Amino acid sequence: MALNETDIARAVEAAGLLAEPIRAELLLELEAGALSVNELAVRLGLAQPRVSAHLALLREAGWVTSLVAGRQRRYQLCVPRVPDVIRDLATLDDEARSRPIRKVGLARKPRPSEPARAARLHSHS
Repeated sequence: MALNETDIARAVEAAGLLAEPIRAELLLELEAGALSVNELAVRLGLAQPRVSAHLALLREAGWVTSLVAGRQRRYQLCVPRVPDVIRDLATLDDEARSRPIRKVGLARKPRPSEPARAARLHSHS
């Protein structure tokens, strides 16, 4: 499946969200169901304001949503695949290590110019 520049930008943004271990842990905790900030803070052993800040980023990205239940706000996953993606990424390095090391192409290649890059992206569609 060919990806266009927008798809690649979205993938990089998603990777950025997962680059912070706390956010990955929060998403894995929410896999079992909706939890409050306090419940998440206790489970992860973190201060509630820190958990809230990470949940705000995940909510802005559309990965979690909050529900008001009485006087409490509970968070739940909006994208149920995310925990599976996290688990896949966790094993990606194992796959790479199982392959023999190739010593070709170690020199860095120059980055293609923008037109060449765009042509390369569109040639795979």
